Amino acid sequence: MHVLLPQLNQPRPGTRVAVLYDPEDNSRVELDQQPVSTTESAIAAITGARPDLAGAEVMGMPMTDMIRQATAAMQAAQAQAAQASTGSSGWPRSRTAA
Repeated sequence: MHVLLPQLNQPRPGTRVAVLYDPEDNSRVELDQQPVSTTESAIAAITGARPDLAGAEVMGMPMTDMIRQATAAMQAAQAQAAQASTGSSGWPRSRTAA
């Protein structure tokens, strides 16, 4: 298989990539161009570089779940901050001199 890849994102040995294949002819394979979430990419990078961490737990929770929850909380905070900056929640309010 021959594929052009971005210069700054060259896969290393052991890198996992999503592919599409023809179930009737497994020799027909192509890269899946659907974007992968940043969270899943981070998890794949961590477990790819450190396979021993694949089943790791943090405070009794699987590391992968911890990463997903942290990412979701960050995205929610960013959305809330964006909403607040547009004034749709009533903050920040403009002030006039008295």
